[in-house]
Amino acid sequence: MQEALEQKLTQPDPLTFTDAEVAWLLAHVGDLDGHVRDELTFTLLARGLLAGGFTLAQKAQINRTVVAAKPILQGIDQPRNDQVFLRSFTALLGSLILRADAQTSFLSRDDRGLWFQWALEYLYREHDWRGYVQGRGWAHALAHGSDLLAAALAHPQFGHRRQEVVFGTLRAVMARIQRPVGDDEEERLANVLVCGLKAGALAEDRVAAFLAATDDAFWAQAEKDAGLAAGYRLSAWHRVVQTLYFLAPAMRDACQPLITRYFRETGYLDR
Repeated sequence: MQEALEQKLTQPDPLTFTDAEVAWLLAHVGDLDGHVRDELTFTLLARGLLAGGFTLAQKAQINRTVVAAKPILQGIDQPRNDQVFLRSFTALLGSLILRADAQTSFLSRDDRGLWFQWALEYLYREHDWRGYVQGRGWAHALAHGSDLLAAALAHPQFGHRRQEVVFGTLRAVMARIQRPVGDDEEERLANVLVCGLKAGALAEDRVAAFLAATDDAFWAQAEKDAGLAAGYRLSAWHRVVQTLYFLAPAMRDACQPLITRYFRETGYLDR
């Protein structure tokens, strides 16, 4: 089976898949072999879901299988272990499912709502933020959780009623930073806001208020706590704001004073 699927990597879209091949791909979502998981399974899942490879029935079956097993939360409260690969890559699969459903609807209202719920819950609850794991490849749960939440916000059915929950989730994630974030996760977190703004799920004035309040909170915390964690948190937050400045031009007036504040407080600009 794997050999046949490897051959599809070199074939042009749209691909075709048997139901047995789809089942094999689903069984290897959290595979501990980085090549099987990243380069084979997810390349083909993405092409199947977004480039016309899977039939509508196969897309629906993929969703039913994941919804029934709930792997996105498996072992999430346990000490750090290899289950993070299953959770993280289920989140990435969820982002593909939501993007595909936005193109051509195949999710039920309940299942779509469940993915929206998981998008908020997973990013909030995941604590294993390892990036590249030697011998296993990329775990990248913080990035993939951000991708799932971004896909949820970009979905036309997400709406704007959950704005404060989204802001609370992002602030809680940022507040947990204790050490440098090393694999460009800040840009992926910022992309949640970018996608929400583009889709109209987040209002510009609410995002501006969130940015100002979060910035004030993190600087106030830094004044109370002179430890390294506060500095790492502010550095990561600065990258989120910078990314938003460049990718969401409508937010530049809100981002500019926060960027200036960072450079002033860190000694690059005169007070």
